[in-house]
Amino acid sequence: MWAFMICILMSTYNGERFLAAQIQSLIDQSYDRWKLLVRDDGSSDRTCELLAGFAAEDPRIQILDAHNNLGAADSFLSLVAAAGDADYYAFCDQDDVWDTDKLLRSRDAIVDYARRPALYCSGVLRVDDNLNPLGSTRACARGPSFANALLQNIAIGCSILVNRTAFKLIRSRLPEPGHIFMHDWWCYQLVAASGHVVYDPRPSLAYRQHAANAVGERAGLHFWLNRYRLFRKHLGDNRRTAHLCEFERCWGGALSAANRELLSRFMELLTEKRLLRRFALLLKTPVQRQTGLDSLLCRVLLLLGYYR
Repeated sequence: MWAFMICILMSTYNGERFLAAQIQSLIDQSYDRWKLLVRDDGSSDRTCELLAGFAAEDPRIQILDAHNNLGAADSFLSLVAAAGDADYYAFCDQDDVWDTDKLLRSRDAIVDYARRPALYCSGVLRVDDNLNPLGSTRACARGPSFANALLQNIAIGCSILVNRTAFKLIRSRLPEPGHIFMHDWWCYQLVAASGHVVYDPRPSLAYRQHAANAVGERAGLHFWLNRYRLFRKHLGDNRRTAHLCEFERCWGGALSAANRELLSRFMELLTEKRLLRRFALLLKTPVQRQTGLDSLLCRVLLLLGYYR
């Protein structure tokens, strides 16, 4: 089979502690036809020095000349805008360790979808700072869908690979800076609405869980109780609603009639002030998370107006 080129997009920020292990796991990939494009988001530690060292040793590694702090989502979107031509594109965090067959498995999973936008994502093995296992992500029992993507992101960014068709679609209409919650959720929503998403439950990397994570894995009753407390404390925090408003602005008119109606009803639900009207909209809006408990608890928060 033809050896397709994969462009890996990495954003770094004060990542000197774990960066070497991550880049080494890229170098150790069984699939070696890749290039790495890195953007540093304003590090104040030795991250840039380490990147320069790796780039000097491996011509596949290229560093963007940009050091202003944009935040994780906008930094990755800057990489999307700057990336050159490739057959596939992968997102990469600075502090994980990839399985040696990650790129090969990812590519093989969507190689037959060249004419459609396609996105691969996988489960991850959660580990602590020292790579001690904490458990794997749960299986996605209901599978990928646009109805799921409106409520939940199952596409952990560091596990994502998209084909050229999906990448061109993503890049054709990028959101305004500062308007989205996370880049991986945006990509999952767009491809789920317009193409094909493959979720692989088998972990493809060791995913460090520590205080510096931009976003960690979240699910279950403890997560929802914590989210309720946070929303009570920060009632003005509506980042998820703002993200969906931006998605509707960029892509609402390009969706299928069914997905456009689903998005419109969900946006109405998020912004409706009247309790009885929210209840009526909930009954008509078939959005869902991957488990029955998560879906139920999310619907309770939606009804109470706390899912923002």
